[in-house]
Amino acid sequence: MKQTLKIKDFEVWVHLGCAIEEQKHSQPVEFTLNIEFSKNLAGYHTDSLHDAVDYVRLTEVMKSVASRKNYKLIEHLNYEVFTALIADIKTKDVSGEIALTIRKVRVPVENLRSGVEFTCQQTL
Repeated sequence: MKQTLKIKDFEVWVHLGCAIEEQKHSQPVEFTLNIEFSKNLAGYHTDSLHDAVDYVRLTEVMKSVASRKNYKLIEHLNYEVFTALIADIKTKDVSGEIALTIRKVRVPVENLRSGVEFTCQQTL
């Protein structure tokens, strides 16, 4: 059986951008986290949060890291959040694949309506 945890379009307001105008005001970015587990999580059977990957905790990590400073590049924001998420997840006995996509909703590019996304992925 394949198990996947997906947190989709988690919105966090951050200071992100190279232009001074972008840096002055916070703006929404959306995080999508996808974890494909290579072995079944025990919480599937035990119904215990201790045996699961706590998605509330993961959203707290994303928000905390994204909000702690100003970022110029979406790539660097992704790196910082991705690194923190991996460190948090490694406290659990899980393995598999993790992918984090950040979407900058408001970009200073005329006619670019769906924003810009950057994704990192890695084996746990």
